[in-house]
Amino acid sequence: MTKKYFYDEAEVLAVPEPEWTKTWHPVGHHRVINTLDKVLDDSGIGVKNKHYTLTKDGNNCFSSWVLDVDRDGRNWMVGFRNSINKSFALGFTGGVNIMVCSNMMFNGEFIEFQKHTNEMDDELIIKMANGAFNQIQEKSKMLEQWHEKLSEFPFRSLRNFKALTFDAMQKGIIAPQKFNNFCDAYKEEMEVDNSRSLKTFHGSVTRILRGNSLFNQSDKNKLLNNFCDEYMMAKAA
Repeated sequence: MTKKYFYDEAEVLAVPEPEWTKTWHPVGHHRVINTLDKVLDDSGIGVKNKHYTLTKDGNNCFSSWVLDVDRDGRNWMVGFRNSINKSFALGFTGGVNIMVCSNMMFNGEFIEFQKHTNEMDDELIIKMANGAFNQIQEKSKMLEQWHEKLSEFPFRSLRNFKALTFDAMQKGIIAPQKFNNFCDAYKEEMEVDNSRSLKTFHGSVTRILRGNSLFNQSDKNKLLNNFCDEYMMAKAA
């Protein structure tokens, strides 16, 4: 049986919110979704599509929304994670959806986050979402510039590319069983951007993450981005 990673919004909205206690105010996924919808609507920003991942029990949710902000074939994204069983704090993040090949690129960091303490209420959620969205706009611009910078680091030989791929597998960024998928993704990426550079490598890895849960994609993106930063720093030294 194929594991289900993605859920319809109606399924996420239907997850019940636990009762509050004096010290713990769990925020239902539906409240985060409704708040984010309102913040974007007030900002005049539309949403092209939404993706949701739920854990089997429905307690933990990760979502990414592709926004109707098109910049040279890229759309900004806003993401959030929420837990109603004390697994982690409510958090918002941002990223870029590269529409040409439908790659999702998160910045890997949660810009705004808040534990479900007795201070949590609807007003605080709205404040968080507004603050996150303001920061995401700037972070997304920086992420776009960073992504373009990757093309400034070409591979001088096939050996150089193979060594980088091996290092990425050692660090758990590319799973060994996904190696053939990575090779296919690299060929596809070359058809879009024939730069044979760190940008092509990065795009190939994000391609093979598409079928994973959003929790996994976000974590892997953070590892991948740090990995690319280390590579660029080493080459610039």
